[in-house]
Amino acid sequence: MIPTWLLVPIPVWALVLIVVPLVVALAALKRERRLRKAAEQDARQAWMTDPNTGIGNLRAFEEGRRKAHARARRQLAGEERRKQTVGTYVCAELDVVQFARINNTYGQRCGDRVIVAIAEVLRRTFVRPTDSVFRTGGDEFAILMRDTTEEGAQVAIGRLKQNLRSLSVPDGRGGQITSVEIRVNITEGNGDMSDQQVAEMQERSGTFEKESLRRDSN
Repeated sequence: MIPTWLLVPIPVWALVLIVVPLVVALAALKRERRLRKAAEQDARQAWMTDPNTGIGNLRAFEEGRRKAHARARRQLAGEERRKQTVGTYVCAELDVVQFARINNTYGQRCGDRVIVAIAEVLRRTFVRPTDSVFRTGGDEFAILMRDTTEEGAQVAIGRLKQNLRSLSVPDGRGGQITSVEIRVNITEGNGDMSDQQVAEMQERSGTFEKESLRRDSN
């Protein structure tokens, strides 16, 4: 038998007093969750971004390289294996030849402007959705090219070198720095590589970085 008190109609004003605060509380909770998620995404983006150029940093490059290899493995396991460039990716690391001389001659502010200009050239050159560019050190950059081969990467690097010959960076003395030269180390990876082979490829990358630091110190 239903209790008598449950059969008594609840006034509208009572429902309003109950429902409205509940709706407001739920809306506030959802908003707080959205703000927290946005803050976390912003913090992660900042953690993975070079503050001077706005492109990815070394952490972003290393994560991108891991994801590229995992993606290549998944592709080779699927039906897309028939495509020539699927399951492959290329890492190109580069540094600026005699960048220390620019800093020593024109000052660090000029050097910073050169770095920003190079980052912008990288953005304009590597425009495929599967390409990503990074600043991995002082004058060191990296490009991650998915779904391509070393041969295709060499063509893209050729375009990059050509674009870097038409810079226009104020040197702070009334002149312009109109070109820079780069050294490039290219390694091709694919989904068939073992973990050991991937580790060896990353070790070669580390060797290039160490040599770059040594050259800059001379």
